[in-house]
Amino acid sequence: MKTTLHLNRRLVVAVMFLAVTAGAPAAIVDSLYLGNSAPVLDVLGRPVQGTWGQDSNECARVEIREVGEGIEPPDPVTGESDNVANPLFLETQMGHNAVGRNPGRFSVALPNRLPEGTGFFARVFDPVAPYYADSAPFLAPTTSKKIQAAVNVQFEPMRLISGGADVDSDGDGVPDTMELALGMDPDREDSRGDGWDDLFVLMLGDYLNPTNANWIEIAIDTPALSADSPARTDADLYFVSWWTIPGVWYRLEYRVAALDDEDDEGAWEEVWTGMAESTELSINVDDLMLEDEDLSGYFRVWAMPYHDPGAEP
Repeated sequence: MKTTLHLNRRLVVAVMFLAVTAGAPAAIVDSLYLGNSAPVLDVLGRPVQGTWGQDSNECARVEIREVGEGIEPPDPVTGESDNVANPLFLETQMGHNAVGRNPGRFSVALPNRLPEGTGFFARVFDPVAPYYADSAPFLAPTTSKKIQAAVNVQFEPMRLISGGADVDSDGDGVPDTMELALGMDPDREDSRGDGWDDLFVLMLGDYLNPTNANWIEIAIDTPALSADSPARTDADLYFVSWWTIPGVWYRLEYRVAALDDEDDEGAWEEVWTGMAESTELSINVDDLMLEDEDLSGYFRVWAMPYHDPGAEP
């Protein structure tokens, strides 16, 4: 299972620089930063794809355009924006100057301040399926007196480039257009026939890949009191905890020696195997931890979405 840490990030703080003209005192001028603080979500509620440093072809494209006489939707066939009605000012990508994997945000320093009083909007295209979202229009901030250093755009929900209704024929929570773009069957809830519906596979695809090991973050709680204290209570036990998916099987293992040791002592040993009934598991490892007061080693967790409880693990 690959965990993703979702953090609220502020837009990059505007950088100040000096503009000096001959024979005149130095004046402070702000660069203008443009971005979004609320993540842009795809039709499944996930942040749209795009990570800082990632190939631009894999990231959601972001366009900054003039409003002109009104905002025209993209061409329903080609998906291209109208450069006559809404001239392109700048193009960037989701994830630009943003922290984290697929944060659904971007921040860009404009090479020149926007023409004062001109209306603009931002448009983002989903790189996976033919969807797009526009921001609310905004006016270029004034350059006189109090200068605004950043514009925080707010995006509307994603919609089909075709302009049609988003239909979900099989009722699995994944619209037909998204399923077709991903090679799924829009008429079957379980396109792969593996017992997991398509929405579950899309939301937790990494988790279900048996050939790809993914990190599961675990927390180890240790007792505040010493192990031999007569006042020790259940609240002072050792626990290993991690986030889970209800109905999925897990196996907790422990290794005493360092990971690069080759002796028998370094083998992984099963501590616990079972099925999660809620979104968090907390396993008591008191017996293991009390075997040796100098015990030192590693825990690891296996997620087993295809586990057959009647078979050998």
